[in-house]
Amino acid sequence: MQNPGRYVPLQIQEKAIRYGRRMPDPKKKPELFRYETEIYRLVENKQAKGTYYYKKYTLEVLVREKDWTISHFQYF
Repeated sequence: MQNPGRYVPLQIQEKAIRYGRRMPDPKKKPELFRYETEIYRLVENKQAKGTYYYKKYTLEVLVREKDWTISHFQYF
């Protein structure tokens, strides 16, 4: 990855697959499914340096269920 700060550990991705909402792939590719869940990341407060808060994101993991290969993930 180009930005290591955007890294999501494999265990978190696995939890998203296990407990997240399952839906078909938005691009209609066969055998691919999208799993979506909420995650929280600790983010530094820009106004008050040295303080942190939890920010809520939506984690999306795209998986081929035939062999459980993760095609991609992103959070926004």
